[in-house]
Amino acid sequence: MLDEITSEVAKTPNGIWKESILALYKNWRLVLVLGGGVACVNVATTFLTVDLVGKVLQWLAEVAIIYVGCGWVLSGVSGKPDVSGVGYIQRRDFCVRVVILYSLAAMPNQFFLLLYTGSFDWSYPLLADNSRAIASALIRWSSIWLVGALLITWLPAALRLDDDTGILHALQRGWKTIGYVVVQFLIGPTVLIVVKELCGVIFADVAIEALVASGGVGDGMYRLISVSALFAMFGVVFKLWWAMMVGIVAARAYIIARQDINLE
Repeated sequence: MLDEITSEVAKTPNGIWKESILALYKNWRLVLVLGGGVACVNVATTFLTVDLVGKVLQWLAEVAIIYVGCGWVLSGVSGKPDVSGVGYIQRRDFCVRVVILYSLAAMPNQFFLLLYTGSFDWSYPLLADNSRAIASALIRWSSIWLVGALLITWLPAALRLDDDTGILHALQRGWKTIGYVVVQFLIGPTVLIVVKELCGVIFADVAIEALVASGGVGDGMYRLISVSALFAMFGVVFKLWWAMMVGIVAARAYIIARQDINLE
């Protein structure tokens, strides 16, 4: 099956934006359940200092959507994710690899924070000193890009039963597809993150002005809950969209690398 769709997938007939939207639309029920569930938890824990449950659920939802994105491409974009023959062990390995890649991408910045604050901090707060905040952001995003560009094909490889799935093989594939992955990340997930942040700033100001103009939170807690629910759903949708893009890019890079290796 994989060999049959390799050439077509390598041509990338759809751009990452169009394909990710199509994949989300075809799997809208799953997206609605995951997004709605995470958003509800986020709203329920709005006033808590630490929202560990919400963060864990959101991460699990992202992993699920990355899995769907990989299956979407590996199935030949048939209209639904299809990873025929994939069992519990393959799904478990996929999740373990996501954890490892997330950790590899996060640790350089965590050690930087440990050096200057004396503790790890997974929330990535801005540091008091602007130069340190900039350095922290640069380290964080450089690590994400490096790990993603070189090792992202390790994820879809976990779902194939007939291929070398070790991390060294992923690194070998990564060197072959680093240009493709970087370009796709630039025009896809990176742009999406920038748009999300800009929309968040704009909508936050509008929401605050609306609350003040309508009498403030004191006139009705439902206003705050409504705004919180809107922002929670907005943030989750962007996160899941980002995850779908990552899954699609990972699987396409994997297939392109496999094609190159077979041609050698």
